[in-house]
Amino acid sequence: MPLHRDKEIKIWYDGEIVPGAVWEKEINTHLYNADVILLLVSANSLASDYFYNKEVKDALERHESNDAIVVPVILRACLWEQTPLKKLQALPKDAKPISGWKDEADAYTNIAQGIIRSINTIKERRIEAQRLAAERQAQIAKYLTLAKQALAEKDYDSAINWANKVLQLDKGNTRANQLKKDVATQATEEQKRRAQQEAIRLEELRRKAEDERQKEKKRQAQRRQAEKEADGFYVVDKEEKNNNRKPKLFIRNTMFVLVPFIGILALFFVVKGFMAGGMSEAEKQKEITKLIDNMVTVQGGTFKMGCTKEQEEGCYDSEKPVHSVTLSSYQIGKYEVTQAQWRAVMGSDPEKLKFKGCDKCPVERVSWEDIQDFIKALNKKTEKKFRLPTEAEWEFAARGGTKSKGYKYAGSNDIGSVAWYGDNSAGKTHVVGGKKPNELGLYDMSGNVYEWCSDWYGADYYGSSPEDNPKGITLGRSRVLRGGSWNGYPYFARVAYRHFSNPYYRSLSYGFRLAYSY
Repeated sequence: MPLHRDKEIKIWYDGEIVPGAVWEKEINTHLYNADVILLLVSANSLASDYFYNKEVKDALERHESNDAIVVPVILRACLWEQTPLKKLQALPKDAKPISGWKDEADAYTNIAQGIIRSINTIKERRIEAQRLAAERQAQIAKYLTLAKQALAEKDYDSAINWANKVLQLDKGNTRANQLKKDVATQATEEQKRRAQQEAIRLEELRRKAEDERQKEKKRQAQRRQAEKEADGFYVVDKEEKNNNRKPKLFIRNTMFVLVPFIGILALFFVVKGFMAGGMSEAEKQKEITKLIDNMVTVQGGTFKMGCTKEQEEGCYDSEKPVHSVTLSSYQIGKYEVTQAQWRAVMGSDPEKLKFKGCDKCPVERVSWEDIQDFIKALNKKTEKKFRLPTEAEWEFAARGGTKSKGYKYAGSNDIGSVAWYGDNSAGKTHVVGGKKPNELGLYDMSGNVYEWCSDWYGADYYGSSPEDNPKGITLGRSRVLRGGSWNGYPYFARVAYRHFSNPYYRSLSYGFRLAYSY
């Protein structure tokens, strides 16, 4: 055979067993190593218990597991169709026994052609297996990277999720198992740290309460003393009708001291109030007005949500299936909420603000729960009903609403033109509105900071989501974030990518923008 001569294949048959070798061991070794197994079938071979019960059985097991291709070669007429071999494609053509061919050379040529076809099938399988193995390794590497990033950000649920995805592809992956151990260790340490912080916080509250109680006690004593002194002045004035100079002089001197003191005290409280928030009331109102004026109307409409065609490369299962969503009209922030706007509403920066001092940069290190306090305070100041956007509202707006051009990112297929992300951010957030807007004139929907949405996160929610104005699952452990961030990979900035985190978690890459219903 040409393939044998060209050393593309190696042929072995039991006639090559050398004297002194263990016959059954040699057959088993080659049977389990062969890619194509030819079973020479005749009445004599079928009558052999070893051939029928051992060789045929072992060969069929390898065939059914796609480890080898088994080809029965019918030498002479026999009842081979009554055996398990009947489900295989036999040679020569139409399973006509070699002995029945007018010219046996034609039969052997037909058999050789069939063997070549089987060899080509084996080659194709190996190429496909190599391709799938490469894809599998790439997917494992991707999941491990995501798991490490989530662990670094203390997003333990996400880290476990990515590690489990690795183990689904490679059950014994040591790196994934170690990541899960690291998550358990860090989570335990984090719980201890939070417990200590909570104990410190409670002790601080107790101490402050005690201080306030003592101060109130002192203030009450001072009020009682002042009342007594006021009564004394009245009596002296009444009893000294003929000698008014002394009490009046005393009162004038007292007032001379008190008036400047009260003025200084008032000035102190004004300055103290100004310094506490770092902003005057006029400046605060100016920032709040910006929030209101920069709300953009999104006309209601229907769109395809999830892993649409332009998103397919890099999609996750949680982005599937693509489904139709219809939304009512609403408003959404033109920009992410800034540090100055947060301070205007809350009076001070978030406790652990990472990029402090950039008033026009998006506020970060704010949890979902922190934002609820912000919205409550903002609504009280403005008598409006601001809120976070739903996940569906966020994606519709990011895609450009009814003006969408089907971009991968919010406003472009070129991420660098619309987003601050890991490759161009220089390791920090940037002033909002620094990149190009999307079709609706919204900035930073991709990149800068992840944006909290109102929904609880459900990985399988898209399979059962209602079409009209969906609001996520009823209850969950994590809240949805969208848009990617200054320290993330490009595929996190896709308009379909779904991120999630504990609603109490404050990340240096988490921020938000506001929404408003008509």
